[in-house]
Amino acid sequence: MLTVALTLPEKVRPLLRADEAVADLCRNFLAARGVFVFLFRGIQAGPGPSAIRITKIPLVTISAAGISVMSALRGDSDMNPFTKKEFIALVIVILALIGVSTPNFAASIKRARDQVRRDDMGTLQKALSVYFEDFNSFPKSTPDGKIIACKNPGSPVTVDNKGRFLIDLIPCEWGKDSIIDLTPGGGKVYLAKLPGDPDSDKGVRYVYFSDGNRYQIYTSFEITSQAEYDPVVVARNINCGNRICNVGRGVNVPIDRSIEQYVKETNQ
Repeated sequence: MLTVALTLPEKVRPLLRADEAVADLCRNFLAARGVFVFLFRGIQAGPGPSAIRITKIPLVTISAAGISVMSALRGDSDMNPFTKKEFIALVIVILALIGVSTPNFAASIKRARDQVRRDDMGTLQKALSVYFEDFNSFPKSTPDGKIIACKNPGSPVTVDNKGRFLIDLIPCEWGKDSIIDLTPGGGKVYLAKLPGDPDSDKGVRYVYFSDGNRYQIYTSFEITSQAEYDPVVVARNINCGNRICNVGRGVNVPIDRSIEQYVKETNQ
């Protein structure tokens, strides 16, 4: 016999009636997840205080935490064919499960990408802190938000008349280049590889602004209900690639204004 086991809270139990003749959609649902319960002919009481068993359907477990397929279709010599009503009801269940699962799954994927962005910002801040300790300065930035800390290929490292190293620095590419100590005899690795936005293939990227004494980094979260989402950052209309930045972090400078504006205000 093929079955579907549904794990349900006690308050839903009174809605389940054995040997239901019609495939009714039960309007009561699990409040937290919105999982609908469908009734079929052939419902039987299952093991446990909050389970039922529906015949003639591949084994699937439905709970407040989600839906998981438990076993493949198995042959049964005495199993009757689906009736038309049962088949239609089965299709309704499948469509309903897809409808319930897809939004939750999509939201989970977005939250996972936002967590990567959160971690990347933390990793970048740690590397910049170590860089500052060694050089007493943060890497400067381009107007479009790239870190200027990579060596121009083929250009030599020279020394001026005061003994200072002169290095032809160029912008680093997010998700590709590394940040290392470029001075002769150096080689210390600050970041083996600059982080890149999880949606970089869709034109989304991180943004970094710095004058050497302070910096700001920005990203764009997909789930705007998260605590880091900042309408003030949104109002600045900074482009994180093809999205508007909505999350920012700053060191020695607030994130609600540009570094240039902040310096001008503090020097007045």
